[in-house]
Amino acid sequence: MELEDDSQGLGSVVERVFEVENGELMFGFFFFPRKAKLLVIARNGNPDIRLNEIFTDLGGGGHRQAASATVKTAEGPELVRGILGYVERMLKPADCARDIMTVDVRTISAGATLMEASIQLETWSHTGAPVVDGSGALVGLLTLRDIMHGRRGNQMGSAVRTFMSKEPIVAAPETTVREIDELLFEHDIGHLPVIDAGALVGIVTRADYLDYARDARKRKDRLLEELGVASAL
Repeated sequence: MELEDDSQGLGSVVERVFEVENGELMFGFFFFPRKAKLLVIARNGNPDIRLNEIFTDLGGGGHRQAASATVKTAEGPELVRGILGYVERMLKPADCARDIMTVDVRTISAGATLMEASIQLETWSHTGAPVVDGSGALVGLLTLRDIMHGRRGNQMGSAVRTFMSKEPIVAAPETTVREIDELLFEHDIGHLPVIDAGALVGIVTRADYLDYARDARKRKDRLLEELGVASAL
């Protein structure tokens, strides 16, 4: 909608229409040509969508269910189309563990000694690895921190199973990147084995996640630059 002057209560109007339409996601665009600005107000009923993240990119804010932003622009209709395109890209199905995991997983045998495991990790330049039994099933996770505990106790000849984490935090192939972030940082771990139907099919490390996050931020910045919002804020 194009308006001559600012109007009070536009958020309430969007809220009411959203309730009446009983939709999943609603955006209201209000363009003020004389002031060369576009007001965007949105409401959301989908628990998997976080409006505040989208609107932070647009220079606004809010929370998961309600957010708004004001963008300086003399090209209201064109910017509306651009924002809708940006939103569609941001709402595409979330990337999952299968999209960022390492498939060729290097593992350590549960029967190996800490010394043998230490040499393997050093050879691979890894800080940890899944531990498997004779059938290849995941039985634990060993990190350099675990090896240090054994070294301090002068037990480098002990079996890996003695010092490994016996109930490692794991993910499924469909675990979203957002969930991976929560698992890695809330549990303060650097390795997340990916299990499918009981089998080890991959691993996501903290480095994998940070690389993904950095690339995702670069992609988002490019989209915003193309949109012209970044330079307008």
